[in-house]
Amino acid sequence: MSNNNSDCFMAGHKVITNRGISNIEDIKVGDMVLSHDLTYNRVYKVDNHIHNGNVLTITLKDVEEAIVCTPNHKFLTYEAGWVEAQYITFNHHVLLANRREDDVDGYKELVSVSASNDVVEVMYNLCVEKSESYTVNGVVVHGNETNE
Repeated sequence: MSNNNSDCFMAGHKVITNRGISNIEDIKVGDMVLSHDLTYNRVYKVDNHIHNGNVLTITLKDVEEAIVCTPNHKFLTYEAGWVEAQYITFNHHVLLANRREDDVDGYKELVSVSASNDVVEVMYNLCVEKSESYTVNGVVVHGNETNE
């Protein structure tokens, strides 16, 4: 584990795989995860590290569990494509899992966002082949190797 500022999620976030739902910390290289294009794609790297910094808690309409992530993690929005969590506003709608990108009803609006500062926590991110996306807590997110 390393101490860096890559985009990621806290343990306990639910990821849809071809075998059912798993916690992000239980995902392994080779697992197949649901991507934004409704296909299952192979995880080629699991990043876990100690995050020391800010996190956001995001709540979306009709999504049961809040999402806790670093401010730079990207979500797929209807209005602007991939948007970092810190830039999502009440004007954005975020794509839900198992919904097509062109299905306007498959996007949900932001209900609340709150920031927590100076959090020290093990965080996780998945690097996914082809689509570079996966789902956490019922929402589509980007999975990449570096935060650029």
